[in-house]
Amino acid sequence: MSPGTAFHFFHRHTPSESSGTALALLIAILFAVVGFGCAIFAVSDEFHQSFVSSRTASGNDVLIDISGALIGLAICIVVAGRKVVREKHA
Repeated sequence: MSPGTAFHFFHRHTPSESSGTALALLIAILFAVVGFGCAIFAVSDEFHQSFVSSRTASGNDVLIDISGALIGLAICIVVAGRKVVREKHA
């Protein structure tokens, strides 16, 4: 395969085939950033609670908060994926 032929092959086929990969990568990055943000918020909330006399800080609460955030993100991705599938079949 000559370099010109290879260029035309990738120029013609790559954009449509890689758009799904790019979207999946973007969703994965967004998932990680939002999950990390939720983790930072959970830790800062527990740190704040350590200074309030009527509250106690707990590492278990941090894990529960992070788990809830990740489950919520997963539900959002599933619902968004179902909407895309329905639109393709319509």
